[in-house]
This record gives sequence, structure tokens and C-alpha cells, in this order.
Amino acid sequence: MPACFPNQYENDNGSCQDCNSLCDESEGCSGPSSSDCEKCSGYRLMNGTCTSMCPNTTHYGHVGIDESESVCTECSPTCNNDSLLGPVACFGPTPSECNLCA
Repeated sequence: MPACFPNQYENDNGSCQDCNSLCDESEGCSGPSSSDCEKCSGYRLMNGTCTSMCPNTTHYGHVGIDESESVCTECSPTCNNDSLLGPVACFGPTPSECNLCA
């Protein structure tokens, strides 16, 4: 069994492979996908996938004991989520934090 580096995982053939580029290099991963990261280098979507930017229909915040991981959280359904009307639908999860109401 190889001893993989922290930014690698052991594939089905027993070889070390690099983690997805959206994974935090110091935390590692369990597979090749951006949803296999132990921690993201950018943002984590609510479905667990890492991304370099939060979608317009979300806002970002921090989670974890030390709040070291950034996550994208859905805007309130009362926000206008039409990405053509502005760059970001909200700046927080509540209806009072919409940039434009629906």
C-alpha cells in the first residue's frame, strides 16, 4: 500500500492520485470528485460539492468549530433569484437580507 501525500487519495488500483483542484491541499480527499474533498479550498455547496464561487442564488458564510470552512447557503425563497437582474440575490438567509424581493 502506498503512503499517499495529504493532497492525494488511493484509487481502486492502489495508486496515489491527486485530489480535485477544489480540495484544500492540506486536508485531502477520498476520491477524484469535488464532492470527495475533506475541506474545500473555496466554498462548499449545500450538496457537499466544492466550488470556486457561490452561485448567484446563494450567499456565503462560515461553518465549523473555528469557522474555517466557507459554505454557500440558499437565499430565502422571497428573494429574486433571477441572475440577470443582479450579481447576487441576497447577503444572508432571511427575507430581510434579499438584494431584491421576488
